[in-house]
Amino acid sequence: IKFASPLIPNTTYSINFRDAVQDITEKNPAENLKLAFSTGAYIDSLSITGVVIELLKSTETKDATVALYQSDTFNIFKNKPIYFTKTDTKGQFQLTNLKPGNYYIYAFDDKNKNLVVESKSESYGYLTETLDLTKNTSNINIPLVRLDARPLSLTSARPTGTYFTIKTSKNLEHYRIQTTPQENIYS
Repeated sequence: IKFASPLIPNTTYSINFRDAVQDITEKNPAENLKLAFSTGAYIDSLSITGVVIELLKSTETKDATVALYQSDTFNIFKNKPIYFTKTDTKGQFQLTNLKPGNYYIYAFDDKNKNLVVESKSESYGYLTETLDLTKNTSNINIPLVRLDARPLSLTSARPTGTYFTIKTSKNLEHYRIQTTPQENIYS
């Protein structure tokens, strides 16, 4: 393994291969294949376990990505996490080789496998409180829901016969049409 930048001293590194390693004949991916090593005297060994469920269906979420970050200014729609894993067929997850500290945890259905939440097409969920990791933590439940967090925008506007069709990036529940002082609306 060759690294692009120097490794930080006294740090545990955990490489999660996700489904990148496959057998040579049938292309079956190795499940939960991970390599952990340290540049210091010990390997961090704290862990977090729990389950991810689809909130509106009350079903476990298979292959959801569960991620941790330490900064309260981290943006799940733009940044990739430092620690992450995937849920199994029962929606259960385990994050291992963690160092002590305060963490924010979230989960999402990473359909395009880019480790960034796409609110338009991916369900996501998170815990609002930080996890103070000083010992192994278990029974974390993360509910997922699909919620389009993109700002409302006009995607198209064109005349169609005697009508004018307006399309937006989201469904509108209420709207109001207003003219400039020089124009009139006829209905």
